Parts: sequence; structure tokens; C-alpha cells
Amino acid sequence: MALVPQVKAQLDRPVYFAWAYGKEVGCLKDCFLPQSVKSKGAKNDDWLVGDLTSNEMIVAHKLICTCKLHVKRTAAHWSGAVTKNSCNAIDYGARLVFKICKIAEGIVRNGESNHVFSASSTIMSMSVIHGGIAIKTIPVHCIFNYEFCNPPRMAHVDSQQCAPGYVASDPLPETKECSGAGIVIENLLSVPSLHDAHEKKMPSALVSAMTGGRDMRKLGGSTEADQYALIGVPLIVYGPGSIKVANQENELVPKKHLNGCGKKRIMNITRKNHDMQSHMCAAR
Repeated sequence: MALVPQVKAQLDRPVYFAWAYGKEVGCLKDCFLPQSVKSKGAKNDDWLVGDLTSNEMIVAHKLICTCKLHVKRTAAHWSGAVTKNSCNAIDYGARLVFKICKIAEGIVRNGESNHVFSASSTIMSMSVIHGGIAIKTIPVHCIFNYEFCNPPRMAHVDSQQCAPGYVASDPLPETKECSGAGIVIENLLSVPSLHDAHEKKMPSALVSAMTGGRDMRKLGGSTEADQYALIGVPLIVYGPGSIKVANQENELVPKKHLNGCGKKRIMNITRKNHDMQSHMCAAR
């Protein structure tokens, strides 16, 4: 923000800044800003989406889907745990978790891979699980979240195996015999992949200057960039900090990364973009 007066003084066109809050609410994506831009009919030359990329240019990332599975039944005293009418929600939830683990292992071992991504295959992972009421009580519920990331243009079979309907299919026989037993599936998040943004529409001189002739990379996870790509804006993902230390205690951004995208670099890029625009205007 301290550079705004200098940037404004050297540009024929405005530069806008916006901050999202996805990390604070579980990275559930911020769709409001891109939709607001689209509804206003704003014309943007480039978007620079900030994320932890170690100051590398990211032009593609995987799709992501996050689901919640809620296994439920009617609570009962634990003395009935071995009867035919017993249906332990945590027991069945654990079997579903084990099934997800086996699917994930099979995809890594036998599925398609795309080694240009930092994580080459489809990823399945559990993130949250809880359930039960108290000891000596057959659990009334077991709730867990899982997500999967699929590289763009990968085999469709991977997506089918990751789908919550497939994960929760073939219920155990005892669940059919228990009154009130069942599984509720909730889709918390589903966003498309960002693939090869620079191939769809070449970025302007600003983005070209930022790459400095370096190769662009593809991310093994996902970012908010897909939301902006959907409205047809050329973009790249770029920012200090490494994804390897993300979502951990004492997460930090190395000083050298801050220096790498600091004042001198930004001002050099701004001047290059200004010179390019002046040249284009003169050519007209």
C-alpha cells in the first residue's frame, strides 16, 4: 500500500488492490469479488492473484471438491452394541474413512499422473472428524470432511472414484436394519481447475515482465484464481512464502521472498508496463 502514490503517478491506467479472507473461513473461496467485477462490466488487462508460490509464476492448478459425510442413527445404551439392532455411527464412519484411504492409495499407485504439477496425481485427504456423545453410549453420529484435488484433463475415472456418492455407496447390511440410520452428504466446496491461463489469453506486458523469461509452474493444490479465470480475465498466481510451510504453527514468509517481490521489483515492472503502453499509443 505504501507504493500506491508512486504506482499511480507512473500509470496511464489504474491499479486496484483487493484482499480476500479465505484463509480465515477454511479456504472456501471468495466468489463475491470476481462476480462483482463481472456484474459491473469492468475491463481488466491482468489479474495478479496472490498466494504462496515462493515468488514463482503459477498458471495452472487442480480442481478441488470438499465434502461432509454425516453418518447418523438413534443413540442407544452400549449394552446393545453387539445386537442386530445396533448400528454404531463411528464404526461405520471409520469404515468409510478406511475406504477413502484405499481409494487414495489405488489412485496414486494405478491412476494417471501429470508430473508437471508439484503433486502429480489426484489427492484425497480427510481433514476433520468428530462424533459420539459420551462413554457407554452407542454413538448417534460421526461427521467427517474429506477433499480431493484432481489435475485438469486427467482421467475421468479418478473423479468418479472420489465422488461422495461412490464413497458412501454399498452401505453395510446392518445399516439397513437400523431404524433412523443413514448417511447425509453435503458438498461444502466445488471449484474447477485453473488450466494454462496463459494459453487461453496471453497476458500483457506487465505479466510478461514479472516472469522475467522464467518457466511458469503448475500447482499441486488449488487457489482462488479459478474464480477469476471463470470471468475471462488473463491472470497468474504469484506471491511470497512457500506452500510447504502453509497451515502450520509458526507459518512464516522468508525475508528473501519479501525482498524478491519488494519495492524495486514492483517499480521496475511498473515502468516496463508504462513504457510498453506509451510505445503502443505512439504506434497507433
